Amino acid sequence: MRVTLISRIYSPEPAAASFFLEAVARELARAGHHVDVLTVTPPRWVAPTEETGVTTYRFPVIRDRRGYVRGYLQYLSFDIPLAFRMLFRRRPDVYLVEPPPTTGAVVRLIAFLQRRPYVYDAADVWADAAALTTSSRLVLSVVRRLELMAVNGAAHAVTISRAVAERFGALGSRTEFTVTGFGVDTASFLRDDSEEAVKQFVYAGTYSEVHGAEIFVDAFARFSETHPGYRLLFIGNGSAAETIAERSALLGLTEVRVEATVTPDVLAGILSRSTASLASLLRRCTPRCRSAAP
Repeated sequence: MRVTLISRIYSPEPAAASFFLEAVARELARAGHHVDVLTVTPPRWVAPTEETGVTTYRFPVIRDRRGYVRGYLQYLSFDIPLAFRMLFRRRPDVYLVEPPPTTGAVVRLIAFLQRRPYVYDAADVWADAAALTTSSRLVLSVVRRLELMAVNGAAHAVTISRAVAERFGALGSRTEFTVTGFGVDTASFLRDDSEEAVKQFVYAGTYSEVHGAEIFVDAFARFSETHPGYRLLFIGNGSAAETIAERSALLGLTEVRVEATVTPDVLAGILSRSTASLASLLRRCTPRCRSAAP
């Protein structure tokens, strides 16, 4: 088959979506399929790489001040050219598309015109995540409609957990889901025990509103009262960067640092030296769960 992957983020730009899509592309190519990737020009600090058997087509986009493709203007800078890139190239047998929902909506429209199926990667429920950043009913309604449009137009969908698939069902999705589970790039992130151990905790990745990563600052403050000499390191990007820095300053934590995203090989060494890595996901508590809490 001819398979086209579509994503605003892809290898070598480090992110969970990048690792997932690169693994899919690699395995499809190994199985003998022709794989094209429609993605973006990576940020200046990472050099483009090409996976054997995979042809990658890159296009410049607008990035936010942290160098990330995140925000309505940034998404549109990818989605609008994408429509023309899909229209004026050889049609694949199937598309695999990564969120945001605006990209999914564009793919549904063009795929419909081309009479081609697509698979949607619904790793998160963007409509629920948007509710953490805005109370605007108009914005939330538009995001939910776009997301359902993207999911319901897909021939199939994949996700990381059964809970996400069930949530889409509750929102009105009719598409069949396959739960792939969580994954990691085990080729890049194998632990190296030869690295000298450092007393530090590392949060690596995106720290946006849906992650609630700032809770680790408070936890680290309490931990440091009885375990001095440790550091807390945030590596990556996200909207919570300023909150993390402000909270650390308020608590007088000079051992907390926020650093920019690094390449996978550099991050692998940092993780190998660290005491532990950290991850979080903010869960919204409904009135029902609040009333059930002790």
